[in-house]
Amino acid sequence: LLKGSSKYLGGCAGKGTGEATFTGGDVKVVLESMAKEKNRAGGFIGWNSSTKTTITDCHVLEGSTITEASGRTASANGNLAGFIGYADNTSTVLVIENSSASAIVDAGAYSTQTSGFIGALGYVSTTTIKNSFASGEVKSAQNYSGGLVGYVSANPNVTIVGCHYSGNVSGSSAVSGLVGGVEGGTVNISKSYATGTLTPKAHNCGGVVGLVNGIVTVENCWTNLVINQPGGQYGAGILGGVQNSAIVR
Repeated sequence: LLKGSSKYLGGCAGKGTGEATFTGGDVKVVLESMAKEKNRAGGFIGWNSSTKTTITDCHVLEGSTITEASGRTASANGNLAGFIGYADNTSTVLVIENSSASAIVDAGAYSTQTSGFIGALGYVSTTTIKNSFASGEVKSAQNYSGGLVGYVSANPNVTIVGCHYSGNVSGSSAVSGLVGGVEGGTVNISKSYATGTLTPKAHNCGGVVGLVNGIVTVENCWTNLVINQPGGQYGAGILGGVQNSAIVR
């Protein structure tokens, strides 16, 4: 059990800088973020701020939980995820292969950009996630909830290939089995799938991507999801709301 008021909490590292390589590491964690301001908590790394990070064959084991402590305020939101809470900085190169997270992620009332694997990606960065998966449950009352990635913003280049998520994802808007919302950059998703249940409270729910407002390509992907969206709009098995360029093939 790790309870901390630090803004960066992780089962292996709170914050990574410089260059880092992780190989063959397994962790089982119970993290409770008690930070009074913006927090970044992940089952493996809280905030990956390294210039270059390579992660191979690393796993957050079943039975792990990443939660937000009660009593926080709306101005104190953050990023929680099963593997990496916040995954980048300017010019970061991140490569993840053959890795997984099997966790319950409970973002509480105010944390946003929540995921079973990576909470948020952004800046001018490059991320590759290959042959990796997440499972369990993602609970959020806010926007951008994804089984694999919660939020992509600014101008990153993201490649997801041979990955999957199995479990239940809830949130407000931009909810997905793989990527919750893309608000910039280029995202290529191939040979990946999602199964389980999606429960958005509002709009933009898609099996592969919930909200597209960047450049997204989806190739050879599939979903088998139950979508519970009684009060929202723009729900679909592949893409929810599309506001920019999307290619599906």
